Amino acid sequence: MAILKTVSTNILELRKERGLSQETFAKSIGVCANTICNYETGKTSVSQKAISEIKRVYGVDVTSIAIGRINTDGSPIPEKLEDEAAGWESNRTGKESLSTELKRVRDNNEGLHAVIDQRDAEIEKLKTENGTLKAENKNLNERVNELEGKLATYITKDGFGAEPKND
Repeated sequence: MAILKTVSTNILELRKERGLSQETFAKSIGVCANTICNYETGKTSVSQKAISEIKRVYGVDVTSIAIGRINTDGSPIPEKLEDEAAGWESNRTGKESLSTELKRVRDNNEGLHAVIDQRDAEIEKLKTENGTLKAENKNLNERVNELEGKLATYITKDGFGAEPKND
């Protein structure tokens, strides 16, 4: 969250140093003014696309601004506090843990996809069987109608079971 606040603050400072309104700055990087407002207040994370556009349009890498390597005007900052560097090392270790967790989640996700694929195959098989059963049902209904027609020919005015009269 500290990174988000630093990036947010530096986007605000960059925009103000350049004398730009939120709307003008937003248009220049292809987002709406509300998005810039949300970035600057830290309500939403700055998208990678926005970071790339800021770098392209203004020549400033806001992620470098965030970690204190350059000023918002692009000039380098000589030295930062050692505790900040230690904090970044801690973040790197945390990222490794997150990377391991992400791999575990992806592996689990692959297993779930295999189960979903198996279920999809079962559904397709059931659909095929259902189609076959519908066709058989249709054939049986046609046969019933045929037999009912034949039965009707045996029923005459004289009653059931009489031989059909030849007129």
